[in-house]
Amino acid sequence: MRKQFNRKQFTNKKCAVLVIALSLSGCAGIPTSSAIHFNDITSIDSANQYVRVIARPPADNSSAEDIVRGFLEACADSGDNYAIARQYLDVTTAQKWNPASGIEFLDTREMKISTQDSRILVSAPHESSINASGFFALAQPGAKLSAQFALARHGDGQWRINALADGLLLSTSELEREFRGYPVYFISNRSADLVPDSVLVPTSSQGIATTLVRSLLAGASSNISKAVRSSVPPGTKLTFGSVPVSAGVATVDLSSEVLSATRTERRELAAQLVWTLTSLPNVSAVRITVSGQSLAISGVGTVQTRTDWLEYKPAAIDHAVELNVVRDRNVRAINADGQEFGVSILADSVPSALGLAAVDLRSNLLAAITADGHTLVWNRKRTALLQPILTGDALTRPSWDAMGDLLIADYGHGVHFVDSVGRQYAVTLEANTVGDVAQIRQVTVAPDGVRVAGVLVEGARDVLFLGSIFSDKLTHEIFGLRELQRTVTSVRDILWLSESDVLILGADASGAEQLYRVDTNLGTLSSDPVPTGSQSIAVDGSGQVVVAVVNGSRQEIYRRVFSRWVLVGPGQSAFYARTHN
Repeated sequence: MRKQFNRKQFTNKKCAVLVIALSLSGCAGIPTSSAIHFNDITSIDSANQYVRVIARPPADNSSAEDIVRGFLEACADSGDNYAIARQYLDVTTAQKWNPASGIEFLDTREMKISTQDSRILVSAPHESSINASGFFALAQPGAKLSAQFALARHGDGQWRINALADGLLLSTSELEREFRGYPVYFISNRSADLVPDSVLVPTSSQGIATTLVRSLLAGASSNISKAVRSSVPPGTKLTFGSVPVSAGVATVDLSSEVLSATRTERRELAAQLVWTLTSLPNVSAVRITVSGQSLAISGVGTVQTRTDWLEYKPAAIDHAVELNVVRDRNVRAINADGQEFGVSILADSVPSALGLAAVDLRSNLLAAITADGHTLVWNRKRTALLQPILTGDALTRPSWDAMGDLLIADYGHGVHFVDSVGRQYAVTLEANTVGDVAQIRQVTVAPDGVRVAGVLVEGARDVLFLGSIFSDKLTHEIFGLRELQRTVTSVRDILWLSESDVLILGADASGAEQLYRVDTNLGTLSSDPVPTGSQSIAVDGSGQVVVAVVNGSRQEIYRRVFSRWVLVGPGQSAFYARTHN
């Protein structure tokens, strides 16, 4: 029977209603602590096309309510710095209004508009936000958002808005259509690999390169800040306020503070900038200058590409190419036809049959749990024999980090950190609004070794979360915990598919099992059917997926081939590893 946990046991109760209202003094409203940047650029990314909303200007003799409705619709058109939306404001307000200070997404299907004197009140379910730094978050369940608009008639008798909060109110449907996540890279404190910290940018923005560099110079978000560092010297800024792109080369001109960086720091900073900017389809190389003069960086030229900084390449799962299955009490490498080959891992000394397994792609070492969820085993000494290292009540699939350490949840008892020599530590959870560490049923580490995704149980519902892992000699903490999405409410298995996506075997409220691909930037997802009886998943570096299926008395592995599931052969579970030598 599933253990029941109530969020009230672990966190303070949150108010169910979030109100963002505007007084006539303009004091309250959407966050204004920073800015999402919409800047000029010397080239436009033609590869990143989108369907643009063309807003309508206000019609003559519109009612006050129609003016507010028209303004909200026009906010979806960012052309010429929201020129159409500003036509619904009086001249002074149009000059003052800052749409770049934050975005709130509403369920406009349930939006209510009412009138009080010369004020229009708007309220709707609050779905999510993009804050002033470009980071996405879901609103609290059941949250409502209210906004107030003051209007006045002009001399020509037309209504116009003369007081409103900064920022944007958009329909949730605009989120996936209008925004895209881009990685801003920082350096892991443990492995020196690059770790992405995604920033959401409107697809219509013509200053994406500038936005990404400004985010990099500002430092990592609180979602990953404890676990990463940046080699940007304090006070470093863009000299001219923008990053022009010409013929595929982005020029980053930095202020003189960057000259204080050491040789190593300059190399790391260059790697951060190059990997960040070349994530854009219209950027293939980067030039770094100081007041127009090239910044001296040892070992590279004045124009740099990713090839110059492969030593800092973000970790990925592209080395996972060989399918392994758990058969009987052993682990065996198999080919596409299900035939065994290569080296097998033996579990004859393990107290019960094996269940889910995971491999460390850097060392090809294996860790697995027994099918009863009571024992964690591994072959740390690089032998073919698995040995027990940890016991628990409800252990789930272990996950390796970038340093060869293990993270594993024991549902109802917390999360364990097992270092590369077998020492065990309890993992704590930073205070959050999602849940308690004892509620975590599964956790999986991203290829970068810093970010984590997992499943937390709240009553009868599974909550998908994102976070990061901070580890030093004695402290191991998951921090920055936040809910990922709310469509999938029951989860069987979860794995990272890529740098920005997770793969989930689960079901929504209808109960139908599906294979979900979830974008960790926006929480958006797509789904495909899976064979009846699917129990777990495995994915290789190219996105090839297999599922383990219980089919009556048979336990089988199926491989996805285009839109079909093809039987591979018998097996209780599967995983991908490096090719055996």
